[in-house]
Amino acid sequence: MRIFFNILGIFLLIFLGTTGYILIEHFEFIDALYQAVITITTVGFREVKPLSPSGKIFTIFYLIFGLGFVSYTILSVGQRIFEITLFGFLTRRRKRGLRKMENHFIICGFGRLGQFVSRELEKEKKKFIVIEKEPEGIEILKEKNYAFIEGDAREEETLIKAGIKKAKGIACLLGNDADNLYVVFAAKELNPNIFIVSKAEDEFSYKKLVKAGAHRVILPYEEGGIKIAQTLLRPSLLEFVDFIVQREHLSLRVEELEVKEGNEFANKPLKDSGLRQKYGMIAIAIRRQGKMIFNPAPEEIIRPGDVLILMGEVKNFEKMKNPF
Repeated sequence: MRIFFNILGIFLLIFLGTTGYILIEHFEFIDALYQAVITITTVGFREVKPLSPSGKIFTIFYLIFGLGFVSYTILSVGQRIFEITLFGFLTRRRKRGLRKMENHFIICGFGRLGQFVSRELEKEKKKFIVIEKEPEGIEILKEKNYAFIEGDAREEETLIKAGIKKAKGIACLLGNDADNLYVVFAAKELNPNIFIVSKAEDEFSYKKLVKAGAHRVILPYEEGGIKIAQTLLRPSLLEFVDFIVQREHLSLRVEELEVKEGNEFANKPLKDSGLRQKYGMIAIAIRRQGKMIFNPAPEEIIRPGDVLILMGEVKNFEKMKNPF
């Protein structure tokens, strides 16, 4: 729109110059138009006719004003063309990057909760894509240089563009529970193995989302209220949990490890697995077939398919062959 008004301004400037030469120098229309164009473009051609003193004064002011406006317009058009070209290049490169992405996370909705989730994934150096349709969210995504898809997360085509068939997990964080329910259904159909987390506003939506296939459903207000109450009742305990979980500048870390067939820990008692002796890990719990075994006994056999909840130093996790 700005370029349109700039170009319109040039035509108006030429019209004023043409009119001025007709009124002051009594030029014919074509001669006046020619004189106006060669003046503001400073091409250096000779004048149509020798100018009168009044014509010379008019030309001086017309040249100063016209040259400045034309120069500004040329710069504006050039800048816009550069922006369009650069944006197109970055968009094509981003699309190529999205096509190659796999084992990543998808965040549906870039509201306040989506922004917090994105920030945490970025801290953990995890690959993720955000799906957002609101202009305000798109601008923030561009500023933060996050990978994103501009579109409606409820549409299967948009989810496919985000690489849902190769994704590891998806967070459904849209503002409406019904929209999140639709995304859960679509995600489960497109990728039955994807891990699905959704937020919910109430208990009724919670049950619907779980039935639809969400592995975890978060009630932000309820869980936030519980944490506040627990902080009031057991401040030291909550401080320790936050100390472990947030770990922004800590050497201590809590992670989960899925044990697969052939893993060095598989089919061994916990005491002989080498977790403590070799890696300095503490097994806090074992998740087995949907059930959690807390503080497992040293004789507990680690089975393929188990998920170990481990606590240890970051450097020791990095020594382990299995990716986290």
